[in-house]
Amino acid sequence: MIEYRGILINSCEIKRESLTPAKTVDVDIKVDDVVAKAGDATIDFTYIVRYLPNLGYLKMSGSVYLAGKLSEIKEVQDVWKKNKVLTKSISMDVLNMINTTASVNGVFASRIVNMPPPLLPPRLEVVKLNTNKSSKK
Repeated sequence: MIEYRGILINSCEIKRESLTPAKTVDVDIKVDDVVAKAGDATIDFTYIVRYLPNLGYLKMSGSVYLAGKLSEIKEVQDVWKKNKVLTKSISMDVLNMINTTASVNGVFASRIVNMPPPLLPPRLEVVKLNTNKSSKK
């Protein structure tokens, strides 16, 4: 079983290009490389948030660290080398780990240039509850 050892963000770039409010936010997570040595693997990634239309961007790069049996790590690297994709067994966990870490840290970075955070909470709606209780006895 593959063990997730951690994640490290090693660079962050943020730029505001306009003072207009963002109408939408586009998030892109790209796996750049997978490097395996013995029972360890490093997955390098780039996380980009584009504030549209042309408001600015947030870009982070980093690495996810994995450990596991030699055969599991070899499979991750072989699939990457052949198809440039992560194996099904780890892809969702790795992408969610990247998204969670980068978006939470992006909240702090986005405040520096006064842009909306990359964490978009669901829009709440107030509804009137039916408080009329009629019971038959």
